[in-house]
Amino acid sequence: MAATSRRRDGRRYRTAVAQLRAEAPWVCWLCGKPIDPQLTAIDPQHRLAWTADHVEPYSLDGEPDLANLRPAHRGCNSRRGNRAPRPRPNASRRW
Repeated sequence: MAATSRRRDGRRYRTAVAQLRAEAPWVCWLCGKPIDPQLTAIDPQHRLAWTADHVEPYSLDGEPDLANLRPAHRGCNSRRGNRAPRPRPNASRRW
């Protein structure tokens, strides 16, 4: 793989992020809460703004393509860092 194809500012990555933003539901895959599109438009650096999170962390050779990206809050994405995500419980109610 060429070094330029893995760059976060490369065409492949930008295209995947744009497609994810357009097609994926605006729900954080890490915490399960909705992501506010208005907040993201006003302040993209806010901790509850939309970001594209890499399932396989980029720093651990995760691919910069759509199959490896999920929508996440900026704060959830930052908190996770390059660790594997913890699965959300699928309980129907809190116990």
